[in-house]
Amino acid sequence: MAHIELTQEFFFTDKDLNTHIAILDGNCITSSGIFYKSIASALLFPDYYEHNLDSLEELINDLDWIESEFKLLVVTNFSEFLKNNKNLKDKILDILKESDNNRLKIWLK
Repeated sequence: MAHIELTQEFFFTDKDLNTHIAILDGNCITSSGIFYKSIASALLFPDYYEHNLDSLEELINDLDWIESEFKLLVVTNFSEFLKNNKNLKDKILDILKESDNNRLKIWLK
């Protein structure tokens, strides 16, 4: 049996569905620094990404560097995601909800 080590972020592309699927584990996202690093990795943010909300908002509305037509962002264990920083969690949720990127779907589990 293969050993799989879970980290705070994971992504893969399903070529049949033409979808980039990015998964963040809320159990591992305990600080702003971990969140910014994890979402950058999972959504393949370009090098000019700055680890702040303004940059997140700008890039979440673009994502054109990902070749797949559709993008899915899944946050598992959402109740644990930034549970000690409700203010930041709420701001991130607002950015995700207000995104005008119609090719990005978000699933909070």
